[in-house]
Amino acid sequence: MLWLDLACCCLVGLNALVAAGVLLGYIHADYSPERATVEMITGGGIALFGIGGNLLLLRKRHAGLLLAWTTLLFVAAGIVASYALLPQLLADPEALPCPPEIAVAGVVIGTVVRACYNFLYVLTLAHVRRVVQREPG
Repeated sequence: MLWLDLACCCLVGLNALVAAGVLLGYIHADYSPERATVEMITGGGIALFGIGGNLLLLRKRHAGLLLAWTTLLFVAAGIVASYALLPQLLADPEALPCPPEIAVAGVVIGTVVRACYNFLYVLTLAHVRRVVQREPG
């Protein structure tokens, strides 16, 4: 699970870089500045703390647990921000690539999938915590 999450954190980091490129004007995308800012901050936090935390946990270092839990705070912030930006997204139904109901369903389904994944990650962290505590030194 740690290797999978490490890969996911790298992908989220790439997305944060794309959001930064949108904000700086280097990349043209249909991101609003607000969405790009949220993606850059939450994605950057997930990448920074997630990559560092997973690498430390793979080396059985206790500090990785703190970084991993911090990553989950950034995940929660990203989910909250998704719902906060939803009214802005739905304000112009003509600009959406799909019907508004589908956009809402996508956010809800994304939240459920993310919650299930993070539940498994929390179980992994609990297991790793027990392993790290048994390690000498």
